[in-house]
Amino acid sequence: MSEIIIPGSIICCWIIIIGLAISVARSQRRGIERLLSQLQAWEKAQGVRRKRWEERVEKDMIAMEQRLTAHIDRMHFEDRRRSIQVTERVTYELAHLPRLEDTPLPPKSQRYRRRRTSISYRAAFKVPTSPAMISRIATCATRICATPTCRTPISSWRI
Repeated sequence: MSEIIIPGSIICCWIIIIGLAISVARSQRRGIERLLSQLQAWEKAQGVRRKRWEERVEKDMIAMEQRLTAHIDRMHFEDRRRSIQVTERVTYELAHLPRLEDTPLPPKSQRYRRRRTSISYRAAFKVPTSPAMISRIATCATRICATPTCRTPISSWRI
């Protein structure tokens, strides 16, 4: 009898061990499958979050670009408006300046008095006689006469 009990108990132990191994393998496979499904769900959720983030960033970039374009347009408009205002102001001021042709000449008696007055003022000041001072005055006169509006030849000036 012991010949039957010992091999029977060994076979039963092996059957129990194999059954336990099979059940452990099944539970591990279920655990691995569950982890894989969780990983796939996490990757899908990350993909959705990344897509939403990219859409939000793209939307923000478009909004920023529109704001920047609007700001640049405003700056260009303000610059044009200021330049037009300056041009209009200069035109207005130039239009209201009296023209030389419109200025009446003083009567002859006043012209003579002014000339005599200016001559008396000239007499009050010392006339430079040093050659350095005379060349300095001539240089200044040449610069003044270099403008296109000056029509008096330098040779006719009295120093």
